[in-house]
Amino acid sequence: MTGARSLAATLLTATSVAAFAGGQTVQYRSPAGVEYRSQVDTGAIARAESALVSDPRNVERIIQLGIAQSGARQFREAISTFTRGLTIAPDNPLLLRWRGHRYLSVREFDRAMEDLTRGSHLDSTIYGIWYHLGIVRYSRGDFAGAAEAFTRAQPRAPDAGELAGATDWLWMSLMRAGRNAEAQAMLARRPDSLTATNAYARRLKLYRGEIGPDEVITAADTADVQLATLSYGLGNWYLLRSDTTRARSWFERSISSGGWPAFGFIVSEIELGRLTTTGAQPPIKPNELTAAEKAAGWRLLLDGRTLKGWHGLGFKDIPPGLWVVEDGAIKHVEHGKGPLQADGQPLTGMDLISDSPWRDFELSWEWKIAEAGNSGLKYNVSEELSTRMSPPHAAKGWEYQIIDDERNEDNKLPSHRSGALYDMFAPNEKKRTNPVGQWNRSKIIFRGNHGEHWLNGERILEFDQGTAAFDSAFAKSKYQSYPRWFPTRRKGHIVLQDHGDVVWFRDIKIRELR
Repeated sequence: MTGARSLAATLLTATSVAAFAGGQTVQYRSPAGVEYRSQVDTGAIARAESALVSDPRNVERIIQLGIAQSGARQFREAISTFTRGLTIAPDNPLLLRWRGHRYLSVREFDRAMEDLTRGSHLDSTIYGIWYHLGIVRYSRGDFAGAAEAFTRAQPRAPDAGELAGATDWLWMSLMRAGRNAEAQAMLARRPDSLTATNAYARRLKLYRGEIGPDEVITAADTADVQLATLSYGLGNWYLLRSDTTRARSWFERSISSGGWPAFGFIVSEIELGRLTTTGAQPPIKPNELTAAEKAAGWRLLLDGRTLKGWHGLGFKDIPPGLWVVEDGAIKHVEHGKGPLQADGQPLTGMDLISDSPWRDFELSWEWKIAEAGNSGLKYNVSEELSTRMSPPHAAKGWEYQIIDDERNEDNKLPSHRSGALYDMFAPNEKKRTNPVGQWNRSKIIFRGNHGEHWLNGERILEFDQGTAAFDSAFAKSKYQSYPRWFPTRRKGHIVLQDHGDVVWFRDIKIRELR
């Protein structure tokens, strides 16, 4: 027997043994001891096996066999198939996408997370990787991380049904993360504009108030996965309204549907465990970390009461009069403009700098600006080098611009508006800023030479230091006359800018990226 034929025979023998004559192998045993089994092959698996025999190293045919097995709920057999495919093509992101998906189906969340995360690093354009990574993060209670994944999945959805699903899960993730305004603004934009008729499309009508909760499930909804999906959506909808009694009832109904492969079923089991352990889940407040965020390595840079962890740039402590904590937020108090630099920053400005520096990180925070105000958040900042250059108490680093785009006089250039990498790169068309006086949520990802700016759930720009595009933008910016040390990638501090205007920052949190 040739090596190729031997591989095919080994693969097919393994899957055939696992799926014994009845085809109903145990796939998952619930915490309550209920066993959920696979289904009998109706021909799709046999056809996929036959096709693979003639070309046993064909990764596409291996994937098709795994998909056929999954169609009969033979998820563990599919995992075996995808694993054997990875012995042939160990860096194939589609194999990782499908195996991660099926690890999720059998509730092996850590393995699912590992495969999907690795797949995202190999190819960041695959919808199925981001969608299922979002489900895993959501299942773990990492709602902010789930929102990020579904934000990436949404524009890559291959059809109307998947687009409705990504939009639905993104809304739920944002709501569960306490980012209600972002969630409602996202729905108002109607990114799911393509016509869909699946369970997610109906749940979205509930979220938008187009139908009531009693209209979500109809007499035609008899399929187990459909019922599980709709029931979870209703349970979560009630949970967000702090009605844990009805939420529990719908989560239980999701499980009683028998649609155990449904993500709604999977998460309903988890929700019931949370309710049993902790009772009602309180709303997530600013300046607090969830257990999932703590486990993911997040740490707060603001306790909501004091300025602990910060000091005035170039000072040992915080000079009085400019920075205070008010209603859980760091507030910069307006002061007389006085002499200005060419870019409008006070000549004698005093920035607020973090005590600790970071090199590779993800930073998340909320901010709002007063009318006609201007400020920013800077990173990759060396305090020692900043104090060598006038003005000595103003940071020299990359700046995430924060400004009243409509009324501040420094609004003429796109690269000077909110979310920009100041004077370098302008935000893209996905940018949506809430009105002056309302909170916005921003994020910076800075790993290696790659940087990203996010605003209200959308990635609005990205850059890579050392590329021709970056070097060209730098040469045209105000920074081209700065000392040579300025653009060096370093372990730097986070800085809140004193630009003379009133601005607020809260829920500032960061995690190291490795």
